[in-house]
Amino acid sequence: MQVRARNSSGVSQWSEAATGTPQRAGGACTTTTGVTSGTDLEADCNTLLGMRDELVGSAGTQLNWSPSVGIFQWDGVTSGLRVTALELSGKSLAGRIPTEIGDLTGLTTLDLSDNDLTGSIPNQLGALTAPTSP
Repeated sequence: MQVRARNSSGVSQWSEAATGTPQRAGGACTTTTGVTSGTDLEADCNTLLGMRDELVGSAGTQLNWSPSVGIFQWDGVTSGLRVTALELSGKSLAGRIPTEIGDLTGLTTLDLSDNDLTGSIPNQLGALTAPTSP
């Protein structure tokens, strides 16, 4: 990440590059989602929550991915010990395919067809059995 200031005098130079991983506070995925703390499914749940806002529908609608809804009822999500499938075909999603999808290493199925998503599916998802690209 890099930042720069902007004011009435103009734009400053870019800051030095910094890297990091955003973290959700308070274990949002263990409060009411039905996920056990410290499991791979908790990590997958947090990953999905982190990318939820990037997958907004063209009419402003959002997926029901929320700490107040059990992960087993989330739109298009199939899970057991890991999230194994994201089947989001025809959800009218717009924007960029989140790179965080690559963190879902248990995925075997990814269907993003019939949406207005741009970008590419991350390379680390090479084990998918039925990949579908936009």
